[in-house]
Amino acid sequence: MSATPRNIFVVDDSPVARASLKTALEGHGHTVTEAASGGEALMKMQRLSPDLLIVDLHMPGMDGLQLVTQARKIQVDCPVIVVTTETGSEMKAAGASLGVKAWVRKPFDTTKLCGAIQMLTADRTD
Repeated sequence: MSATPRNIFVVDDSPVARASLKTALEGHGHTVTEAASGGEALMKMQRLSPDLLIVDLHMPGMDGLQLVTQARKIQVDCPVIVVTTETGSEMKAAGASLGVKAWVRKPFDTTKLCGAIQMLTADRTD
């Protein structure tokens, strides 16, 4: 059984990482919107209703956790996956306190990432 296609918002300052995520996710039938920074993401989020947000932790200006904090303030209430090389428990705890549901290490495994997306968005209405 295939997963329900979702609207996924990817925020990463690396063009290579965004392209890799976009290719992998679209290959599984998802629609992907991209942003290269937290500021750009916040502007786009005001007119989007993503099913899931995938953010890089380390970005210049506004990091991924700061972005999640700001997104919650503008009523973006969807599951969040952080994609990063960071594995520290303090960062994971900080993310969990903001509602981050999964922490995926770069380089990511597409099958595991898509499985996490399916699990996190299963209760969202189609």
